[in-house]
Amino acid sequence: QFTTGIKARVPVFGGFILSMLQLPLVSLGLHRTFIPLHAILSDPSGVSNGVNYLLPILMVAGGGQVGAALAFYSRSKNKKLKKTIVSTLPAGRLVVGDPLMYSVTLPLFRPFITACIGSGFGGAMIVLLKVGAISQGVSGIMAPLIMNSGSRFGYLVGLFTAYLGGYLITCF
Repeated sequence: QFTTGIKARVPVFGGFILSMLQLPLVSLGLHRTFIPLHAILSDPSGVSNGVNYLLPILMVAGGGQVGAALAFYSRSKNKKLKKTIVSTLPAGRLVVGDPLMYSVTLPLFRPFITACIGSGFGGAMIVLLKVGAISQGVSGIMAPLIMNSGSRFGYLVGLFTAYLGGYLITCF
């Protein structure tokens, strides 16, 4: 049932929750449990005709973390923290969030929470724009390469919404 109705049954709030919970799952290594589901959803002869609507929702989660780190960078006077953020941001933009998570947001805790909330806004936008992936692989800024042709721009809108959400919520 879950695999047949991702697009139709996950409302915008569901996208918010799924994306928001992705960072805690990543911090525990549990995000890998979705791999079989992504394989099922990416099967062209499967129930979703090879378009995975779950993957983009989860992929934008790292965007909230990038936004939270940028907010801390812009407001912090701590040179060591700023250096750490600068060195981990390139990986974060590719949504390899582990360096940012384990060296910046998770140790400071509040930015981790604000990053999760910011990510939720990106996930909600992904659902709203009906973004779907046709493959697994690259993520972050490079992810439009694996999105179906009608949703490449929508993915970028969702990713930048997560960046902005993480940044603004962390600033407040």
